[in-house]
Amino acid sequence: MPAARKRNPPKARAAGIEARIEAAEAALSAIEDELSDPAAWATPEASARSAARHEEARRAVDELYERWESVSG
Repeated sequence: MPAARKRNPPKARAAGIEARIEAAEAALSAIEDELSDPAAWATPEASARSAARHEEARRAVDELYERWESVSG
């Protein structure tokens, strides 16, 4: 294990989580852009899929923020 990682693993973990948060937020934004299309809500099935995709992406962002808070103190 590198010496820098041994000295400050929470900082390294926080940086890794920050990168994942950035990617998750970009994915959420892309889904929200897609969901601005009325076709995403055109049928009950499409609405259910759209809502589920958005909820899953939002949950991923929230979970990553919780993880980041736990390591960054």
